[in-house]
Amino acid sequence: PREMVSFRVSFVKQLHNVTFDLDDVIRNLKSHVAELTNVPPQMQKLMFKGLLRDDQTLRECRITSGTKVMLIGSTISDVISVNTKNTGKESESVAASSSAREALCEQTAHNKVLDKHKVPPDCPPGILGINESLPHIPVSGMINKHGERVRLTFKLEL
Repeated sequence: PREMVSFRVSFVKQLHNVTFDLDDVIRNLKSHVAELTNVPPQMQKLMFKGLLRDDQTLRECRITSGTKVMLIGSTISDVISVNTKNTGKESESVAASSSAREALCEQTAHNKVLDKHKVPPDCPPGILGINESLPHIPVSGMINKHGERVRLTFKLEL
């Protein structure tokens, strides 16, 4: 006789009641859940105290009666609708964001920090239009958004 267990699968704020064999594998459970949720098995992640692997049995996963298993995944129609919305607008938004880059000194967050904490006295000067190589010593004279002094060190990786 097969030992059956009743539990719930949660997907998009909906609970689906499932009764399944304790000695059956997660791969088969995913096929059953696909019929309930329209999420293909290859696009499913089932979670209960961590990710459930396809080759595990429900007994190995310690699924008992009343357990709530969470399904993470997308239906094919959701994937298609997202892809069709982004195809035309994606190249436009990339071009717009690269041309609309705001200089650091003009950013609101940067100005708020400077207004509140002022420029540190040991802040190294920057010269407009000059590109300097990375320094070999730590860069000091900086503060973070909380007004705490910070120092940057660059490490060259080969």
